[in-house]
Amino acid sequence: MVRSCSGKHEIGIPYSPQLFPGGTSNGRKSPRPQHQHWYKHYVGVYVCGYNKWYCEAAEDCRNYNLCQKKMNRSIFRAWRSVQPGSSHPVAPGRRYASSASFNWEDPLAASELYTEEELAIQDTARQYCQERLLPRVLDGYRNEQYDRKIIKEMGELGLLGASIEGYGCAGASTVASGLIAKEVERVDSGYRSCMSVQSSLIMTGIYEFGTQEQKDRFLPELANGNLVGCFGLTEPNHGSDPGSIETIAREHPTKKGQYLLSGAKTWITNSPISDVMLVWAKLESTGKIRGFLVERSKCPPGTLETPAIKNKNGLRASITGMIQMDSCPVATENMFPDVEGLRGPFTCLNSARLGIAFGAMGALEDSLSRARTYALDRKQFKGNPLAKYQLIQKKLADAATDAAYGTLAATQVARLKDSNKLAPEMISMVKRQNCDRALTNVRALQEIFGGNAASDEYHIGRHVSNLFVVQTYEGQSDIHADTWHYAQAQAICGRRIHPGNIGGRWAVTGSSTRSLHATAEVTSSTTTFQHAAKLAPKIERAGSKLFKDADEAVADLKSGTTLLSSGFGLCGVAETLIQAIHRRGPENLKFQMVISNNAGVAGKGGLDILTEAGQINRMIISHLGSNRVLENKYLTGGIALELCPQGTLAERIRAGGAGIPAFFTATGANTLIQDGKIPVRVGASGNVLEHGKPREARTFNGRTYLMETALTGDVAIIRAWKADAAGNCVFRYATKAFGPIMAKAATLTIVEADNIVPVGSIHPDNVDLPGIFVDRVVPSTVAKVIEIEKTRSSEADNVVKPVESAGDIQRNRIAKWAAKELKQSDYVNLGAGECRMRIRLIDANGGGVHAGIPILVPSFVKEGVKVWVQSENGILGMGPYPITEEIDPDIVNAGKETASLLPGASTFDSSESFGMIRGGHMDVSILGALQVSANGDLANYMIPGKAFKGMGGAMDLVSNPRIVVTTTHVAKDGSPKIVQECSLPLTGANCVSTIITDLCVFQVDRANGGLTLTELAPRVDIEEIERKTEARFSIAEAKGHGTKGKCQWERNEERAKERARRERAKVKGVKKEGAKGEDANREGAKKGTLQLAAEDPEARAYSTSHKVGHGMFLGGLHAPGHRGKRGSHSCRDIMRILAVKSNINTPLLGKVILGAISGALVNIFMQDLGARSAYDCM
Repeated sequence: MVRSCSGKHEIGIPYSPQLFPGGTSNGRKSPRPQHQHWYKHYVGVYVCGYNKWYCEAAEDCRNYNLCQKKMNRSIFRAWRSVQPGSSHPVAPGRRYASSASFNWEDPLAASELYTEEELAIQDTARQYCQERLLPRVLDGYRNEQYDRKIIKEMGELGLLGASIEGYGCAGASTVASGLIAKEVERVDSGYRSCMSVQSSLIMTGIYEFGTQEQKDRFLPELANGNLVGCFGLTEPNHGSDPGSIETIAREHPTKKGQYLLSGAKTWITNSPISDVMLVWAKLESTGKIRGFLVERSKCPPGTLETPAIKNKNGLRASITGMIQMDSCPVATENMFPDVEGLRGPFTCLNSARLGIAFGAMGALEDSLSRARTYALDRKQFKGNPLAKYQLIQKKLADAATDAAYGTLAATQVARLKDSNKLAPEMISMVKRQNCDRALTNVRALQEIFGGNAASDEYHIGRHVSNLFVVQTYEGQSDIHADTWHYAQAQAICGRRIHPGNIGGRWAVTGSSTRSLHATAEVTSSTTTFQHAAKLAPKIERAGSKLFKDADEAVADLKSGTTLLSSGFGLCGVAETLIQAIHRRGPENLKFQMVISNNAGVAGKGGLDILTEAGQINRMIISHLGSNRVLENKYLTGGIALELCPQGTLAERIRAGGAGIPAFFTATGANTLIQDGKIPVRVGASGNVLEHGKPREARTFNGRTYLMETALTGDVAIIRAWKADAAGNCVFRYATKAFGPIMAKAATLTIVEADNIVPVGSIHPDNVDLPGIFVDRVVPSTVAKVIEIEKTRSSEADNVVKPVESAGDIQRNRIAKWAAKELKQSDYVNLGAGECRMRIRLIDANGGGVHAGIPILVPSFVKEGVKVWVQSENGILGMGPYPITEEIDPDIVNAGKETASLLPGASTFDSSESFGMIRGGHMDVSILGALQVSANGDLANYMIPGKAFKGMGGAMDLVSNPRIVVTTTHVAKDGSPKIVQECSLPLTGANCVSTIITDLCVFQVDRANGGLTLTELAPRVDIEEIERKTEARFSIAEAKGHGTKGKCQWERNEERAKERARRERAKVKGVKKEGAKGEDANREGAKKGTLQLAAEDPEARAYSTSHKVGHGMFLGGLHAPGHRGKRGSHSCRDIMRILAVKSNINTPLLGKVILGAISGALVNIFMQDLGARSAYDCM
């Protein structure tokens, strides 16, 4: 008889070995470890809903009778089924009451579907991943580092290319390959991603489409991990649309058997460490997409760059980068011979996507295991485990169910692939479903951890971040859904549907190869903040900060580091450290990113030697300065440049050092900065390979602000005047500009000091940079360099003497005019001549040098008027150029010229300097211009299609409440600079208050839009202003500056009226004869005299319909609303009035008129009617 757990209560059914195999003589099995109700162990169905655990005696069951009845009924049915003659015989090998127990780790017994070989491979992969990968994952994820040895280790175990036959590969089933991916992703999706690129993308591509020579040469080395590969399909402008890729392969013009590849790929896993890259490009000759195997070792310097993409918020344990090619040579034998179009990349992608479907289940199962353990261990609410509560149980049950279903689905698809019964839509389905369910469930499981989920020690948050990327790349979930739309539409219509009718057909299979999907925005400079790439050398707090020399201090810097380099121009630049870095060479030290305000000067100093040596891959700067090498490299694609307004750059660095991830600023609003349209990297042919990132914009108090993210670095190199052994630093004058803020924003800071003093030598009040921000101190051994040396001849000579050329005199007049805008005790900022308007001056050696017009303004301030001149590099109270004896390389102005300081001056860093500007504390800024619009828009830093130096501080300076623009009235080509709307990229919108040119002065109505002419230069009349000004303007009734009596325009107006009076007297007789009619008019025309039938009804009707007054025409009188404006009627209209009753054609009549009336009258016509010249009439 069968007994209960305690053996006290018998149930009246004889023991049957068929019903209870393996039981004791009385039908009792040994208690299971979980000690649940005995009935569960025998029948496999838990019946008792009251006693959740086990009972020592049946009396312990609170509803024993009900439980017994249910058990008896169920057992009876099972017993009856095995009796002779039963109508429900048990099939051979099948039991209604199984002895198998439920395994929560494999709920649907998927392992029963795998062969012994497949299970052995899975066990090998699991052991390696748990023992070798799991201990590494947290450090790799935190520091965004990937150890290349991992690929080698996987190769030694035969995990790479496991489903490929031969070439050193395992030749296992697709299921086995999927199980490997599942175990790797159980640790981290990034590790699986790197493995999948190697196995499913590049190795599968070579195996399926490569020549035999390609297979023999590459596959064995890729299989054992000696070579690392990557797969390049996605481009900056084409993620889900690979059919539109822009990478071009053209035949080498001189070398037969070679192609030159140009273009950029982005979000490419493994690219920074790859030895061979499978790149898909369009043949220039045919437009067909072909595959090329690019070998890094065979690419000349400058033709191939693979910069890493840092600061990701997912897949951080993998390495991701770009592939940038500029006429990169590839031998013809490295091109896949037969496959064309998208069939090649799609085949590789489908192989990888099946691995993703398996891998996502591995991440889900690991998350489930961790959540279950946490729920059992975590005691809350009277000491109960979280697992006791049904809300928690439901989350666990949902996750377990989806993990089981997903594993079975992936296994089925893999089996179909091995039997050649696979349809591509199946892969889309399983990839989409498994990734969606994995992400949904892991997010739910994350809630079980509560606040602890924020700690990476629990791993659940890492899985969530990774699975978001996994769901997105290689076909985002919605893109794969379009495959179903396409398949269903095709089935319904019974014919093939053009892909263009089902948005996304190509996108489904075309999303990036292992590249993080372009639309994913996995890393975003607008949402992610951390301290750079964490590649800084280890900091020893207990050790000495003093190093013997610069070479020792930079010896352990690593390639890929982000570097912060201080200085403004050449002032405050760490020349000793830069030269030490240069001595290490590009083969040993190449920076992924350098952040600096300027880039050095060729042949003088700064970062120039590093850019020329190719030790910098990417830069964030505000101004190129005089670095022609950098400019040429940028324009030919040799380096990427992110141009950032100087004030924004300073604030981003300051924010990084202060732990502030982002901030909003008005700088750059309504410009190319906001739209992200300033090119970051261009190709050799001038095509844009990479644009900047658009900024998030918000409106505060009716004004547009842009969100800027903080900048940090691994290493900062700065120059200080004095430092002690504790790292405390003192800076002199303008060297403060970027030094202190960069030191605070770096993980490790190296200071070169002109003077190293003992601890305690620096008074605490004099410390500009506390030692906590400094890690290494070295002596400075390179002399300071002055970029532009300017002097005045003597103490009494404070005015710069111009070379007396006509152009210089005009520009000098602009500066004098602008000086009148400054009032007593004004705080004024002077731009550094951003628009490159220059005036020639005398330098210290008597030679010619150039300075921006705004910088000249203080030299013309009236005697007795004192203003405080602020320079954006951290000076308030800047004086005139120094005399020779006063030259100090640490005192320079915004134009990098030597300067002096007035009594009461102060110095500070650049973030404080631009805080004065953005905060509205300055009274006026004087800037140059390329264009100014009628509503005050300013363009002064860039002409598209031509070289440009960057915006410098100009975009920040327009934040001042009053902006005065100083510029020549027309450009060198004669085109107007004062325009109705700017066609050049804007520096600032609606910001200019006053425009001062060499011809006149305009005031700008920023509220309503419009210009008012307030003053004319000597020997300039309104006609010239109209001719050289595109914008519409009105004329002020007030007197001009510095004139006595009437303004220049008023005197011009009186002279014009006098000429008109005299001319009207001359044509008085002509008017009288006009009434004689049509015949007289014809006769008069023949004789060369002017006659008009003024009273003729048809002529009057014509003039009325064209809104041309007879008085305006005949007498040269001012028509209402025409004074000071360009007229709306041409002389051709007037000619038609004259010819309305004449048989003489209009051009002939025009010649008669021009011959009949005086030149003075023609001038009046031109002025009143707006014609630019007499030729407008012909």
